[in-house]
Amino acid sequence: DLCARIIAEGGSSIPSTVEVGTTEPNNFYHHEGPNWNITASDNAGIPRDSIYCNLYDMHGNLIASHITTLDGRDFEIGTTTVLWIVVDNSGNRDTCSFVVYVRDDDPPCIGCDPNDPTDPFNPVSPSGISCSRITSGDGTINVPADPGLTYYQHNDNTWNVTANDNSGIASITYTVSGATTIVNGLSSTLNGQRFNVGTTTVTWVATDIYGLTDTCTFNVYVYDNEPPEI
Repeated sequence: DLCARIIAEGGSSIPSTVEVGTTEPNNFYHHEGPNWNITASDNAGIPRDSIYCNLYDMHGNLIASHITTLDGRDFEIGTTTVLWIVVDNSGNRDTCSFVVYVRDDDPPCIGCDPNDPTDPFNPVSPSGISCSRITSGDGTINVPADPGLTYYQHNDNTWNVTANDNSGIASITYTVSGATTIVNGLSSTLNGQRFNVGTTTVTWVATDIYGLTDTCTFNVYVYDNEPPEI
């Protein structure tokens, strides 16, 4: 089998498959080098450009044909079947095939620029919001309880994080623990969330469309600054 070497070098536990990860920051794998190309010989000779391959998507649809090299080729997340074809001077053919399985290796990035079209993992972002940026780097926000109450209610979006990902963000949600354990309203925004007196830990989780996650946390310390009335 002309493709046996390629499959063996791929090291995948899936039969007849070469398994690779995405090429950061892209949502595809970019292959470089001639190691996925094949060579062949024949007693009658092989004409120029008569060693080529066709590519098929996971549904068996032809997506590219008569490719003479896979060097520099991009492969989308999921599976692509590579069918190599060799035709000699007499019209005789031999074929072999393997599957390229591309998995998303790159988790989302909380705080990276949510609108960067070229690098979703750019950490230097004027518009990205991380937990560190929310707390100015010290990890804790100190706020007084609302007048006459035993909690502080946050009423804007300044404590919400942003995230970006090479494949797309499925959700950005938070949980609370410590002095506060109940999420008020939507778990996608802290706008409207009540924080009890004491220290509450907020954990933000960004999840991409393939289930990979990134997390960050910060504390909200609510103090009672109202003296008792006699």
